[in-house]
Amino acid sequence: NGYVDLGTWYGITPYVGAGVGIARNTLSGMTDQGIVTYTTTGPVVTAGPSGGYFSDGSKTNFAWALMTGLDFDVTQNLKLELGYRYLDLGQYTSGASHCLGTCGGGVANYVLSKNDLASNDFRIGLRWMIGETTPPPQMPLVRKY
Repeated sequence: NGYVDLGTWYGITPYVGAGVGIARNTLSGMTDQGIVTYTTTGPVVTAGPSGGYFSDGSKTNFAWALMTGLDFDVTQNLKLELGYRYLDLGQYTSGASHCLGTCGGGVANYVLSKNDLASNDFRIGLRWMIGETTPPPQMPLVRKY
């Protein structure tokens, strides 16, 4: 991640940032249960319970983020930060399905994400500035004329 301060006015510093990386999304512990029904030319016939489980699945994706916010000077070294982050972690997938009971066709199915995993985060934090900081200009206590 990288951040850029856009200047400071009256103790308030707006900033923007961006980040890139790799995300590994894992889907595990997924089950399915229900009742298989089918119809012939007559009334609906219930075939019996259906269900199963999915093997664990993982997918590695390109991840990226965009950030923006404001820093407020509390003291010379302490800043209060209010920010927003949009984070995109890519897609996910399950492993193969394993059928228990009555299933249709015995073909393995997979759960695939249609959209990316993403989040909108509003964040609040404190930032401590390490090292020397320039103190604000001081007016002399006594003036001689």
